[in-house]
Amino acid sequence: RSTSRAARQFQTYCNHPGIAEKHGVEPAVIVYAWIMYHPVGAMPLVGSSKLDRLDLAIRALDVKLEHYEWYQIYVASGRQVLR
Repeated sequence: RSTSRAARQFQTYCNHPGIAEKHGVEPAVIVYAWIMYHPVGAMPLVGSSKLDRLDLAIRALDVKLEHYEWYQIYVASGRQVLR
């Protein structure tokens, strides 16, 4: 499995603190849900022909992140604190 260091690190942020566990999904699903929750209305490009990765993206459509969860992931990633 060739997952970049940055992608693995972001998946770690997406499980902070237990967000993936709370929603009953893998951290990778939360990555997709986080992107789709972004205020700009971003849509992730999966770019994979591997069915398991496509399944993760599809499952993210059913995850409803709370605003504070999205923000926790954002802050945990080391990005600037929003006001």
